[in-house]
Amino acid sequence: MPKWTYFLLLPLLAPVSFSGETKVNLFGQPCLIKGPFQKSELEIVHELSPAQLPEIRSAKVAQHLLDKIDSTEKKYPKIFQSLGAYFGRLKNRISTQKKYFEAFDSYLKNSNQKQFKDAVEKLLPAAAKEGVSKHLAKPSDFTEYFHQNIEPVAETLFHRLIKAADIQYECQFEG
Repeated sequence: MPKWTYFLLLPLLAPVSFSGETKVNLFGQPCLIKGPFQKSELEIVHELSPAQLPEIRSAKVAQHLLDKIDSTEKKYPKIFQSLGAYFGRLKNRISTQKKYFEAFDSYLKNSNQKQFKDAVEKLLPAAAKEGVSKHLAKPSDFTEYFHQNIEPVAETLFHRLIKAADIQYECQFEG
């Protein structure tokens, strides 16, 4: 085997070195997040993690999060490259929620239940469409039904990708 082959394999065999770390709160407890990224990059990973996402209850909040993800892609391409699959699924979910709240706002203004039902059915998976009419009787309760039936936040994917990117949370939870 040529000598240069060993040289190429050495970085793969070297232990992980953490170049950045920052203190964060996770479930109200102090934690340290560290990995081979800058402090600002680790902060954005934490900010857009499933545990930190705000509850989306309006199209405006959804749009703010979509803008945040888009700016993350531009400002932190290294993070986006590592967690792109998670951000893609997250954008799909938030875009669906935004469309839902736009349809809901239109329904509140126009009181056109059929138009709202048609818009919502386009956003839901086939299995959930059957329950739309039943749950539409009380539109304020329908929001919960909708959120339970769209693509879930990809928590498992997030954790798998941060592990692959050598990002670690170190927490000491106090009871």
